[in-house]
Amino acid sequence: MSGITFGGTVFSSKKIYSRNFSSITPPKAFDWIWSSMVCKKIKVFIWLLFRDRINSRNILRRKNFDLDNDDFSCVLCDQGIEETTYHLIFECPFSTRCWDYLHLYWDHSLNFFAMMHAAKHQSDIQFFMEIFVVASWEIWKQRNGKIFRQSSPSFDNWKRNFKDTILLQMYRMKEDLRSEIALWLDSL
Repeated sequence: MSGITFGGTVFSSKKIYSRNFSSITPPKAFDWIWSSMVCKKIKVFIWLLFRDRINSRNILRRKNFDLDNDDFSCVLCDQGIEETTYHLIFECPFSTRCWDYLHLYWDHSLNFFAMMHAAKHQSDIQFFMEIFVVASWEIWKQRNGKIFRQSSPSFDNWKRNFKDTILLQMYRMKEDLRSEIALWLDSL
């Protein structure tokens, strides 16, 4: 039996974790990640995004990475704004166009998790999280394509990749949800 012995009592890692962290309740959006029907790599990406840990240029600056010409601006837009995770996924004109296409709107006056909650309820679609995570993932891939392959970010490429990824992820879902998503995709 593995664990820590204290005063003759053996405590498992699970018991210690439960005892120390039982009073902490993470925002609901973290639960939405793990209950979404997408592959694990996309779930981990969104978990990192929610924790502001994807390697945006802002994170690279904080880690003291040297970039060409000390240019930490967003590669998806030419506004000269530093590429933070929030800017890249929610505020950049490129990502805003993607969200507009999906009819998902963000209330930037709210804190991050309240904004997520409001968008989910406003959209009123059962598969909000699947749409959100795949759209964010594809925005991230457009950004990385520009940096690592020198390909130009394209809304049409994003849209095609978004639909292809959603169709692939649908194989992980129950039939009724698949049908609902297929109808939603056709309506776009």
